[in-house]
Amino acid sequence: ASLMLAGIMAVSMLAGCKSGTTTDDEKNPVVPVASNAVEYAKNALSADMKDNVNVVASTELDGWVKNIATDSSKLSADNIKVANSKYAIDYNTGADKTMSAALIKKLQEKGVVVSNDFDTMPNGTFSQSYGWMYAVSGKMDEKSAVEAAVKFVEDWAKTNCEETVKSGSDIYNCDYTAEISTLKVTNDSLTNESAWTVAIVITQKLAKAANVEA
Repeated sequence: ASLMLAGIMAVSMLAGCKSGTTTDDEKNPVVPVASNAVEYAKNALSADMKDNVNVVASTELDGWVKNIATDSSKLSADNIKVANSKYAIDYNTGADKTMSAALIKKLQEKGVVVSNDFDTMPNGTFSQSYGWMYAVSGKMDEKSAVEAAVKFVEDWAKTNCEETVKSGSDIYNCDYTAEISTLKVTNDSLTNESAWTVAIVITQKLAKAANVEA
């Protein structure tokens, strides 16, 4: 009986050890870095955009980014390795599309109206948002990573963020807020390779213009 009990305990211990092994399906460890993303993003904006877009931090977005970036099914070890090898954003990568889709889903679950066309009022509502999440080389410092992400978003904003929007005979003034969050992650299967994840959510809020003729 003693031998049988010892055997059972040994098998249990082995099973426990196996369940504790690290696989690519587990979470990507966070690389601790003090963030100054908001200030970097403000400085990276062009003069015109600085006048029209208020850049802010968001603890809610921070939580979403951590949830997405540490999920190796959305940002795999291979994705991190590819991002790390480049000194620029490759916004067509599968990781960027997957992470951006996950970010959009978070916005929709919250009840936010998501649209990539800010030129028109969305179904009579007065607020709409859109978001991006990029994987950037971990060889870059946070400032460079944020600047690279801001450039892509600003190119979109130049053609989509109007000062006014017309709905029927009414004209609405537009106010814009950009939330930004960064996180640097790696993977247990990698050596000295990491990636910045930079998320930006732009929100447009509309207010009916007073004393304006349609």
